[in-house]
Amino acid sequence: MNTSLTGKRAYYLHKGGYESGPFSLAKLQEMLDQKTIFEKDLVWCEGMPEWRPFIDIISQCQTTSLRPKTPKSREHHYPPTHDVLISPKVSYKPAILLGIIILIFAFYTASPFLAYDDLMRAMESGDAGALQERIDFPELRQSMKEEIRTNYMKRLTEDGQSNVLVKGVALVFGPALIDGLVDSIVTPSGMSDLIWNAKFPSPQKDGEPIKTMEPSQKSERKRFNFSYAWFSGPTSFKFVSKNKELVLRFHLKDFKWKLYNIELPRA
Repeated sequence: MNTSLTGKRAYYLHKGGYESGPFSLAKLQEMLDQKTIFEKDLVWCEGMPEWRPFIDIISQCQTTSLRPKTPKSREHHYPPTHDVLISPKVSYKPAILLGIIILIFAFYTASPFLAYDDLMRAMESGDAGALQERIDFPELRQSMKEEIRTNYMKRLTEDGQSNVLVKGVALVFGPALIDGLVDSIVTPSGMSDLIWNAKFPSPQKDGEPIKTMEPSQKSERKRFNFSYAWFSGPTSFKFVSKNKELVLRFHLKDFKWKLYNIELPRA
């Protein structure tokens, strides 16, 4: 192509997904003669309403005050004779989502241990409100009644030396006595004695003040460290003491881990 090009405007070239420029018309003509660009490649300059094939630039450019959007690529200014690859957008959503999932799982795994620690602190300080937050007393009473009744009936039926009449009376009145006993010991103060000492406390009333741990007792707390602690279900967690005397079971209720069952020492 031998057409002469003149003018001092700055022109930009869009070719193969790249945008480069600014160039003079003379430079574009030189590039065309060297076949580094072709007549169909898009060119734009100030005053043009849109990108147009280079062959059309020979005619007069239409005047406009706004530069059109770069077709199929991001709009940038680059130094002359440098083609810059436009990098694709990188999505960070999967990484963010994965991070959120990891944080939720970590909190879910750690929350039973935090609940257990809160329970121990509440018993040490005698904080009745905190104990109510960490112990599901209705569920705990019911589970202990069932456990004691089962053990009681099993021992009663296995005892071959007892009088039949005595067994009959025990079978009739035993469950009611067990229920009353459990109601009297499953209190904030009673649970403190049971967990600290691994034995049944003396019957108490709900209104009685909670016993706080003496300094000498705090040094004995080591024997209540747990040798095993993990989930027994999606919403249940158990702690097994080193001496196997107690098993504390927590469940997730109202978005809080609460003690709901204590597996008692076998007599």
